[in-house]
Amino acid sequence: MAIRQAAVVAATMSVLSVVPVAAAGAQPASRAHFSSFDQRLLYDINHQRSLDDLASLTLSAPLQSLAVSWANQEAAEQRLYDNPHLRAAINQNCPSWKAVGEVAGRAGNADADALFKTYMNNPAEHQTLLSRSYTQVGLWSVAVNEDGSVVQYNAIDLARGC
Repeated sequence: MAIRQAAVVAATMSVLSVVPVAAAGAQPASRAHFSSFDQRLLYDINHQRSLDDLASLTLSAPLQSLAVSWANQEAAEQRLYDNPHLRAAINQNCPSWKAVGEVAGRAGNADADALFKTYMNNPAEHQTLLSRSYTQVGLWSVAVNEDGSVVQYNAIDLARGC
């Protein structure tokens, strides 16, 4: 399947000092609650990390909550953009974090493998997803119908020390 629109944005941040503020309160989802799309996307990411001699990312409940909240926000607005409150939310949910990054994507009529390939073909997303700085992940995708086509809004939050 082809990606109808491969608008992909990444925000990669290093250690920052930000005053914490309230974060979105979405409930974390376990791997068992992942859609098959998200299960495959996490597999693709960790498989590529293993090929690059990097440790697999492990699921983090606080990061998962943030990803669920953000993917739902993007899908509700049918708009792809970086979470402007990510740093504040990370500070509140993971006060001991050492590194944090975000990848957000939108893929129409695409499977997880196609979205992963889009991420790998974008230098910023490639660098973020395959960074040694990150050991933990939260990811979520929301499928919505836009003009008769299924579109996946995806959020991936990464950190170390969360």
